[in-house]
Amino acid sequence: MVRETQQHVAVLTTVYPQVGEYLDMFLATLEKQTLRNFDLVIVNDGIDSLDALCEQRDNLACRLVDGRATPASNREAGIRYCLNAGYEYVIFADADDYFDPTRVAVSIAKMRSMVADCVVNDVHLVTESAQPVVESYFSRRLTNNQFVRIDDIMHGNIFGLSNTAVRTTCLSGVQIDADLVAVDWYLFTVLLLRGCRAVFTNEANTFYRQHSSNTVGLGAVTIESVKRAVSVKSGHYSVLAARYSEFTELSRYYTRLAAQLTDEGYMRKYFSKCLEHLPEYPFWWEEAGYLECADEY
Repeated sequence: MVRETQQHVAVLTTVYPQVGEYLDMFLATLEKQTLRNFDLVIVNDGIDSLDALCEQRDNLACRLVDGRATPASNREAGIRYCLNAGYEYVIFADADDYFDPTRVAVSIAKMRSMVADCVVNDVHLVTESAQPVVESYFSRRLTNNQFVRIDDIMHGNIFGLSNTAVRTTCLSGVQIDADLVAVDWYLFTVLLLRGCRAVFTNEANTFYRQHSSNTVGLGAVTIESVKRAVSVKSGHYSVLAARYSEFTELSRYYTRLAAQLTDEGYMRKYFSKCLEHLPEYPFWWEEAGYLECADEY
């Protein structure tokens, strides 16, 4: 059942047992937002007594949604709730991260002043214990107020579900495959292909926590991370290719590559070649390169 809301803005997150230890910091940074006129929509996938925890936060208007079978279907359930509740804007937020106090305000202001449909903000990389690693990571390759095009995210992603905001009208009709891993990448790829305008800003930041339970990190590149990226890209492009012909070749390439990388010698050669071509500050999943001569290694 969808509860009535008087707010125009939803901060949307999913919680599950592995993020329980980070919830206090997550909620505290939302309480400190300079723009406070929002609802916090939480898809609950296994946190006990979440009602009681929310009641302790008098400054947050929480709306709880039951979790689903997979992480991807949890995301879709949250999006459906926000659409049905009539919010105008959705701010995505991962519950193991935390945020600048201006993040909500900047996101809304950018969508209004720049006639943008989506905002992607910068990230500070921090350790599990919130120690700084790299500040303003995406600003090392992007400029403030730069519009992001589909070509910018064909081979790697900057749109996370903790550093993005979107007009809900853009989300209407979007369907998310229940088994997708890179839900964020898929979602914003589809939005850009639909003609939605996205802008990057470094005027607000997400503190992106690097820890073992993260689906994906930034910065460190290993053989295992490359294998993982190839597997994710194979599934990502396969789903997109079913609807958009421009992803057909990428789908074929990564499906073939995933099979080839079962050979350890081939894997080592591909990994070495990826390191040669990798930018200094790679985007999510960019460590697995689209190398046209890969079959020669």
